[in-house]
Amino acid sequence: MGKKHVVKRGECLSRIARAYGFKSYRELYDHPDNAAFKARRPDPNLIQPGDELQIPERKGSKAEGSTGGTEEVKVELPLVIEAVGFVQDAEVREDATDQPAQIVNLPRDAKWVDDTLVKSKDRLGQKPRIRVRFNRPGKHPFKLQVVPGPKNAAYTGAEEGRNAHYKHETAARDYTTDDDGTKVVDDLAVGCAGKDAYAIRATGDGTAHTGPFLGCVRLVWLQELKMKGAPAATTLASTRGEYAKAGILVEQLAAEEVDRLENISADPADTTALKDKARAAYGKSKAKDKEPYVVAVAYTDHLAVKDAGKEIQLSDVRAGPGRSDVVVDVVDAANGNRVKSLWNDIVTGEGWFVSARFVKEGGTSPADEVAIPQASCTALPAAGSDKTQVQVKVSDLSVPSGTKGTIVLKVNWVNRMRAGLSIPGGNLVVICTRAWWRAESDADQNSTLVHELGHHLGMVPDGGGTGLDATPNQYTGKGHVGSHCHAGVPDQASYASAAGTCVMFGASGNMAFCPDCAKAACKVDVSKGWTAF
Repeated sequence: MGKKHVVKRGECLSRIARAYGFKSYRELYDHPDNAAFKARRPDPNLIQPGDELQIPERKGSKAEGSTGGTEEVKVELPLVIEAVGFVQDAEVREDATDQPAQIVNLPRDAKWVDDTLVKSKDRLGQKPRIRVRFNRPGKHPFKLQVVPGPKNAAYTGAEEGRNAHYKHETAARDYTTDDDGTKVVDDLAVGCAGKDAYAIRATGDGTAHTGPFLGCVRLVWLQELKMKGAPAATTLASTRGEYAKAGILVEQLAAEEVDRLENISADPADTTALKDKARAAYGKSKAKDKEPYVVAVAYTDHLAVKDAGKEIQLSDVRAGPGRSDVVVDVVDAANGNRVKSLWNDIVTGEGWFVSARFVKEGGTSPADEVAIPQASCTALPAAGSDKTQVQVKVSDLSVPSGTKGTIVLKVNWVNRMRAGLSIPGGNLVVICTRAWWRAESDADQNSTLVHELGHHLGMVPDGGGTGLDATPNQYTGKGHVGSHCHAGVPDQASYASAAGTCVMFGASGNMAFCPDCAKAACKVDVSKGWTAF
């Protein structure tokens, strides 16, 4: 009669058979005493810890004792690495079907553990804790190697030279287990890219084992600061969804309210006023607890920039009693007569009118000029706030009827309406909720937020500093402020009137990254975070 063997983790039929002196696993698997086992495990390659095998007597073996009882066999199984896993507090994730997520941009600190998004500090940082386990106690030498997934981001040598966080550990490292046959290490680095995956392969004394893959993500928080009376986006699902594609989890904190400012212009005083109001609201929020990995999103009314005191003229005008009103187009003569919108209904107390006068033909002295009062100038069209013409009443001018001359208007007009801003030197992003006198939709505001948050994350890389190489369609300036992507538009001197296909185009209405920027968004290093504004 034979003996019973209970399968241990890491064992296979071939190894068990050899340990008991059999030439082939079939001698065990096909033996009548193991018929029940064979029925339960029809695939001999798929046996499980805890399975029981009957070990039959080998031919020619001698039974000990006078009763013909079971032969006593002392077997020492070959030394094997039973498992490689990722430590998570008291748990070790060893199952090949289990892919834990590592938040690689946050440092391994208990302050980030919230039992929801972050359940253990072991899931933080670029150096996960790894445990190797042999099948028996003792000090056993072994090597560990980081194995990158087949779809991981590829960094160039220049990129890796600029930023060490882009690299994962490539060399095999030597270790020795503790007396219990296990070892926990935390000095092997994975890369900083989102959507990447890494496994750890252990080798030693003729045995090898590769653990499960570890998925890499980044985590940032958004602190919304909603301005009173401004129609802020009701959902940021599109923003979160686009960044999730790049392995960046965007989580929202409870919103705070900001006192209203009608417009944030290019005047530094406006930016200072916005920061002051935004800081007051930010200070009441939970954002401080998430620094430096939180971005503040301030929703404003308009983000319009004014060109003050611009002059437009209309010549060959006949003025005086009985003469009809004339209409002057608001155009920028210095820029190809481009139609401009008057500065109207944007900021209380600020209007479009500066001055108007009629200059008699051939006149050279002040006596040849007649002032035109604001009451004689009407912005058109009459309906709506976007006005691009001025109707001038010339019949009341104190000149003889039919006097020929030129109307000279000095006006304030809109230089541009910005959809959003990424304020330098801090963690503040500004989103416009009204542009060109219309409320911006949720889709518009999400598109702007993806764009401006992209700038905070290092998009669009230009190859400088510690960032990534320049993307193929990267450009700086050329009608826009900062570094952008002209995917979908040929290279040209100015993109001011163009329409690109990437959300990182300078005047974007798009929601998605182009393929090149999508790759860059996966690769950017988010480990530094941002200083508070």
